[in-house]
Amino acid sequence: MPIATKMRYPGWARTDDLWRVNHVNTILVKLYVRFQQLGMGEDGQDMVEYALVAGLICFGATTCTKFLAQGLSTAFQNISTMVGSYTS
Repeated sequence: MPIATKMRYPGWARTDDLWRVNHVNTILVKLYVRFQQLGMGEDGQDMVEYALVAGLICFGATTCTKFLAQGLSTAFQNISTMVGSYTS
């Protein structure tokens, strides 16, 4: 073992622990900077617009499907009534 890992700090941390803390802090700072860059850039706006358009299309399709189902149900009931009246 290297000497640095054997050396202990008074009561609370080893050098390995300090390295891990610094490593985690570095990762968090990089992540923070990346989120700041994403917020400042305009590249993500196109994706948001595409997502909104896709959501609007899905909402419209769902609404149309409801009315289409009701219309088909009415049409099949009318056909059923006509066929029933001819056969009885």
